[in-house]
Order: sequence, then structure tokens, then C-alpha cells
Amino acid sequence: MASEEEQQPDKSQLLAAFDGVVNREREKALESRSRPVARRTHIVVLVLCVISWGTLAYTWLAKPAWLFGPDASATISPREKETRLRFGMYLERERVLDFRRNKHRLPSGLEEAGDVEQGIEYQVSGDSSFVVSAMVGGVLLTLNESQRADDLLKPTGVGPPRPH
Repeated sequence: MASEEEQQPDKSQLLAAFDGVVNREREKALESRSRPVARRTHIVVLVLCVISWGTLAYTWLAKPAWLFGPDASATISPREKETRLRFGMYLERERVLDFRRNKHRLPSGLEEAGDVEQGIEYQVSGDSSFVVSAMVGGVLLTLNESQRADDLLKPTGVGPPRPH
């Protein structure tokens, strides 16, 4: 029987082995729990970054009124509007004259001559005559190819460029 007692492990050895198994199982359980949490954390951080960048892009591109205040161009004075229309008429006439010099004909519309200033109308009369016009404070202003732009631009305080 002495050999059977030698083969049986001591009670303290059994407890130590049992504790080892329990500790390994506990470590495995902790590892399996921490992995999904780390993945969830990465996903949450990624989603927050995307939302933040989207918000920044929106505010940069759209410049919402609730953040930046009302659009300054929407609140221009009648005097500023008149100045813009008068100068716009001058620009459109020069674009049409430049088009006629280069193409040897008048454009069918302002779009064909280049950028179109808002509020400016264009009418062709005959083969080489045209008029650009705009309504300013209930008054129709006109400028044709032979008129001096100085008279139109004098109220704005801006004059046409002088040729060199």
C-alpha cells in the first residue's frame, strides 16, 4: 500500500493544480471580454471622427446662418445695389464689345459673351447695335455700344479704366 500512497498526489498539490486551472480559465474569460470592448471602442471612436469631420465640412462649405449670421449680400443697401448694377452694365457692354471684336458679330445672348451679371438685360437691334439695360429703383438705365460709360458710372464714383 505504500506504493499507492506514493502515487496519490498530496492534498496541497491537488489544490495548487486546481487553483492553476481556475486562474487560467479566469484569464481566458478576461481576455475574451476585453477584445470585443476594444473593438467597440475603436468603432465608437471611428464613428465620432466621421461625425466630427462631417460637421466641420458642413459648417465650412454651407456657412449656415445660425452660426455665421445673415448673408451680407442679402442686406445690401439700395445705393450699393445701384452701384453694382451700373458697374455690371459697363462690364456686360465691354464683354459684348470684346466678343464683337473677336468674332466679328454680336452674341445672341449675354451667356455667349461671358459671365452674366445678375439683373442686366441685353437687346440686339440691327446687325451691329445693342443695348444693355437694368432697372434701378424704378428707373430704366440703358447703355449702348456708342455711349460713354463715364456718364453711367459717375454716380458710383468708379470710372472705366483709361487706355494706356
